[in-house]
Amino acid sequence: MLGIDATVVEEPFAGVQYAVYHQVNALAEKCEIKLYHQSDRFKYIPNAEHLEFSNKLTRIDWQQRKLRNETGFDTLFSPSYTCPLDMPCPMTLQVHDIIALKHPELCSLPNRVHFKVLLEKSIARADTIIVPSQLVADDLSEQLNVPANKVHVLPLALDPVFTKQSSANHFKEHGPYILFVGNIEPKKNLPLLIDAYSKSTINKTHKLLIAGRYAWKSDSVKSLIKNYSGDGEIIRLDYVDRDVMPALYANASLTVLPSLTEGFGFPIIESLSQGTPVIASDNCPKEDLKHLDYFSTDDELIEQLDNFEDESFVQDESFYEFYSWQRWAKEFLRIEI
Repeated sequence: MLGIDATVVEEPFAGVQYAVYHQVNALAEKCEIKLYHQSDRFKYIPNAEHLEFSNKLTRIDWQQRKLRNETGFDTLFSPSYTCPLDMPCPMTLQVHDIIALKHPELCSLPNRVHFKVLLEKSIARADTIIVPSQLVADDLSEQLNVPANKVHVLPLALDPVFTKQSSANHFKEHGPYILFVGNIEPKKNLPLLIDAYSKSTINKTHKLLIAGRYAWKSDSVKSLIKNYSGDGEIIRLDYVDRDVMPALYANASLTVLPSLTEGFGFPIIESLSQGTPVIASDNCPKEDLKHLDYFSTDDELIEQLDNFEDESFVQDESFYEFYSWQRWAKEFLRIEI
């Protein structure tokens, strides 16, 4: 029996919440689990305990003081950065990144404090650690001296809505556009993309479409978008329903991910799943994928935008098979065994 602490899953969803949600579902199909959660999205899963937390602190307190007393499972999977430090059974910990330790200036104060107190100790306590990319594995080795044999690279996967290319017409009314998807916060480095767009000839033929909610420390970017007066046009979409996200990518000419740091980078595989090429910062994990290019400097991004040729493609079936949650669960259980 596998215990899973999925209490991190709550609205609004970001990358980590989507990952854990799909991991729970995939594991529930392949093995017996005992689930702890606070989301109505899990109400159909048997052997699940629904918990109520008034805030993040009460959730952390439950994890550290009460979860250790739970029984009925052989191993505990903690899928979101931290785990109970004195749990009596073996534990597998998922570390999505160590941005809070490596780049604390890019994290909110509550997250900095939370991870400063518990992240490194959780990594030391866990018997097995899984990470979504070789970049995070290298960070654990270089920054925290975590033994390589304790860490397993297990890439994340696609939401099932992305498992076939969309032919819907949603968002075509915005005309040719290049796309950014993600929460608007400092680590996403949107000022760089806006500046590059303003200086590139691509603004003569394409709009810049920004899809994401304003998050932590986003006021300056909000001002840049609102007051943009350069060539071309910047359009921001707030909430985009998950079911039409494939069309958002499919009808884009290009997706750009300019992040200062990423542990995985869902927009990369989401865009490629829809036949739309990607340009990403080399601060993102390096993946050897067709139609994915990287840039190192502002000038390199401008040059790549200038020379971009608008060509969509048909994604290989092997791509969807590799980036499936079924494959992820199979590999996870192989590591556990």
